[in-house]
Amino acid sequence: MFLACQTSLGQWNGMVEKQLRTGPDTLQLDSNSLAPGSLSLYDIYGLPIDTSEYIWEPWSARLWFTGTLANQPMEVLVRYQTLAGDLNQRYSHKSRDLLLPPQPLEARPNYIVERELDSYEPFQGLNKSGSITRGVTVGNNQDLVLNSDLNLQISGEIAPNTFLRASISDNNLPVQTGGYTQRLGEFDRAYIEIEQTTLGRLRAGDYLTGSRMFYFNPYQRKISGAGIETRYLESDIGETFVSMDAALSRGKFARNVFMGEEGNQGPYKLTGAENEQFIIILSGTERVYLDGVLQTRGEENDYVIDYNAAEIIFTPNQPMTSARRIIVEFQYNDQSYARYVARADVEHRVNGWSVKAGYFNESDARNQPIQQGLSEDEQRYLSTIGNDLSQAYVPSW
Repeated sequence: MFLACQTSLGQWNGMVEKQLRTGPDTLQLDSNSLAPGSLSLYDIYGLPIDTSEYIWEPWSARLWFTGTLANQPMEVLVRYQTLAGDLNQRYSHKSRDLLLPPQPLEARPNYIVERELDSYEPFQGLNKSGSITRGVTVGNNQDLVLNSDLNLQISGEIAPNTFLRASISDNNLPVQTGGYTQRLGEFDRAYIEIEQTTLGRLRAGDYLTGSRMFYFNPYQRKISGAGIETRYLESDIGETFVSMDAALSRGKFARNVFMGEEGNQGPYKLTGAENEQFIIILSGTERVYLDGVLQTRGEENDYVIDYNAAEIIFTPNQPMTSARRIIVEFQYNDQSYARYVARADVEHRVNGWSVKAGYFNESDARNQPIQQGLSEDEQRYLSTIGNDLSQAYVPSW
């Protein structure tokens, strides 16, 4: 039996591609078993989907989704290889008819075994990893400096069908990670998420939010706050998906539109919403389009970006000409006012139909300036000048 299994594993068929729609149901991908490690999923933009969003069994060729993909269905592309046969079936070397028939109940020996009660211990399924570092720097031309670094990740099941994911990092280095690879880490980040498989999930901290429910108006924002995603299922009236966020925005949104220069791969300087020249882009918030096509960050892909200098360079994979139209959307660090973000998406499905509604608002807290304090006379004067910024001056000394 072991040798037969080895022979089947060596017979791999060609690559299979299928377009599926995600959801809470289990999907049967193929009648044959799948080759281990061959399954990969991609979204509608061709970007690979993280393996934490789905679970699959190669021998039974079954696939089911977790988290966002289960609660917010979308079209995905599935690629895999199959094996020559179904390894999920039961095989035996001898005929099962040779087994002795079952004995009557009264002829069976009676064994009494003391059974231990199963006691559930909370937090027993948590996986914890990370590091903490403390250091001291001293020199003959500087004062004593204390350096600290914290990196902690927690994940696992805290109750039946309830899962916890948390990430806490704190580094006193005043820099951001560079935009030269496809995956980025962050400094000074706290994030926690609690998910219940039947009710939904609750998250809080620093995270990236947005709406993927609307095809013609997708957006994303990096925020610090809290959000909830849930689903209500009724057999008579269908099912309803609800997603909401309320938070402080970690930056101000800007959109740069410009044409490329012949033979110039970069760097191209990015400016703020008010044409600010010296800005710091928040890492991971950019969306770059070339001729309307979304690009992928990374030296081996389409572009690299320097977040601290607000400059973008295109790789040789995208030769630049004067006819190429470039659009860059991003968030940048702006500390003039506190900014609030409120978002809500609702979708109702019944009998193959769906109705969607969304709300998004991002605005300054005009009465809470960060960099300066205005007197009542100055606030009254600003209210009279309208949108003419050239008049926004008051005498001071």
